[in-house]
Amino acid sequence: MKPPSQAARAPKAAAGLAPKKTAVAKPARRVVTRRKRPADVAPSVPDAVQPTIVVSNEDLRIRAYFLSLEYRGSDLNDVDFWLLAERELRQGLRTGLV
Repeated sequence: MKPPSQAARAPKAAAGLAPKKTAVAKPARRVVTRRKRPADVAPSVPDAVQPTIVVSNEDLRIRAYFLSLEYRGSDLNDVDFWLLAERELRQGLRTGLV
């Protein structure tokens, strides 16, 4: 005698009906996550990107005054001295001279 599960399928197979398909579990979808960097590793900053250096107006005013004394009699005006002072102070702070 056939086991009960096979006996139940036998008449359907004989009648030309295919047995029911059992549900197959689909594989879980893979979730891609970003790798986290260690806390002690700082992100690299390109050399071309330099932080903006803030120079106070008082420092600029004083440096522009002394530049005007150095270049007395030249064709430069107050704005030229101010811009020159700003350029010098920012470059000096970047290179560590000030």
